[in-house]
This record gives sequence, C-alpha cells and structure tokens, in this order.
Amino acid sequence: MPIKYRFEPKHSAILVEASGNLTLKDILDHLASMASDPQIPADHVTLFDATGVTSVELKMEEMSEISGYTESHPSNKIVANKLAIVTAGSETTRLAEEYERLASKFGETVITFCHRDIACKWLGVPDGV
Repeated sequence: MPIKYRFEPKHSAILVEASGNLTLKDILDHLASMASDPQIPADHVTLFDATGVTSVELKMEEMSEISGYTESHPSNKIVANKLAIVTAGSETTRLAEEYERLASKFGETVITFCHRDIACKWLGVPDGV
C-alpha cells in the first residue's frame, strides 16, 4: 500500500507517508483504515507527507470525491484539527491545494507545505517524530 500511517499519542498526531504511485482508491482505503482505527482519537493533527509520491493517478474532479468522503463520513477521526500536506512535485502540490480549498468549505484547516520541518512546526509536532 503506498500510504501508511502511525499515531503518535504523545502529540495526538497522525503521521502519514505516501509513496510511489498514488490513486483515488489508495486515498479512500487509507481514510477508511483511519476511520476504523481504535487508537485514533477525534481530536488530533495530521501530517500527510507526499514527498515520496512518484506519480499520481488522480484527476482534479476526484478531489471532490475525497473531500466529500471526508466531510460525510460518520467517523470524525478522519477530519483533523489541522492537516499539513507536504509535497515535492507540482502535480501533488496542485492536488493538495485543491483539497485545501475544498476542505475549507466544511471547516477542516488544511495547509500545503514544501518543507516538512515548517509543516511540523505549524502542527506543533517535533520534526522527525
């Protein structure tokens, strides 16, 4: 699976790493996995590190499907208090910024970053956790 995550209880943070080829199914499977994870509390921040993504099979209109899934899911575990998305390429940055725009409509605070250390600082999570 190109998306893996771990929960850091000390910082109430979910640290997500995406790598390789990223698809809509990968993201929806990841969200479903988080929603059913008993470790994850409703109150958390998330760092989504997409710097390892080498290719993306996502269309801009599919970002609406992702934000719709997030907004309407009965589990509030998949909506973070703050979501930092770290990107390295123009395609992932463009898609992350589209999600940022869509998520603002339902109150999720999302910012796209180019540097993980700055994203961690914004989340209040030590870099390297």
